[in-house]
Amino acid sequence: MELYDDTYYSENITKPSRAVYIQRNNEMAEKCDIAVCYITKSAGGAYKATEYAKRKGKRIVNIAQSGAH
Repeated sequence: MELYDDTYYSENITKPSRAVYIQRNNEMAEKCDIAVCYITKSAGGAYKATEYAKRKGKRIVNIAQSGAH
């Protein structure tokens, strides 16, 4: 059974760096319809990516707040 649709690799990233993760997260946020996350603090890359997705008008499902963990 396949548990995911696909693995995302950005075509725009050519050199590894810390900024790569931010760019990748932002690209995923732009491409998604619903962002599913597990955020427990107001800091870090996942938090920033979720905030970016919110600004883009994406629906956010934080499973840390849903009691599903």
